[in-house]
Amino acid sequence: QFQMAMNDFSAALRIDPKTPAPYIALGNCRVHGHRDPEALVQFQRALELKPDAVLALTGRGNIYLRRKQFRQALADYDKALDINPRYGPAYLNRARARDEIGDPAGAAADRRSEAALHKH
Repeated sequence: QFQMAMNDFSAALRIDPKTPAPYIALGNCRVHGHRDPEALVQFQRALELKPDAVLALTGRGNIYLRRKQFRQALADYDKALDINPRYGPAYLNRARARDEIGDPAGAAADRRSEAALHKH
């Protein structure tokens, strides 16, 4: 029920447009609706308000990864992991990007890092 969720997140932004979380949520809804250009706008708005928003960085990186813009995806995953080195999805997606650019050693290291998170 993404449309209902988007209505709620939009209402939250009308109340407080300076909160990054609804922008991130709207971005994720738009990703699920295959509306990547609109999702990018939402993630960028969140990052303007909170440059260290890991979920916005990862969401934008995921779009870049899907678009085969691997260097941009890597930059977003790198920044997200600098901020929160315990965020497993960023390791897995960075591994995919590294595979695509021909860095199998880096990809393997990322997969090991993500697996190690589950051991603790």
